[in-house]
Amino acid sequence: MVLPEEYAAVYGLAPTAVNDMIERSGSLFALAYAARDETFTLVPLAEREVREQLGSIPL
Repeated sequence: MVLPEEYAAVYGLAPTAVNDMIERSGSLFALAYAARDETFTLVPLAEREVREQLGSIPL
């Protein structure tokens, strides 16, 4: 989970476009937490790590 600004940077989007995906179109899941006067929002970022193949399952 990353901040919307980090998501925007990875995918070459404007931060306002990410907020629109969350709030208007509903096409991006977000986790929001409100504490006193602040609201924290996180969005999922797909793993970019390439994983090694484990091989076949023995019979």
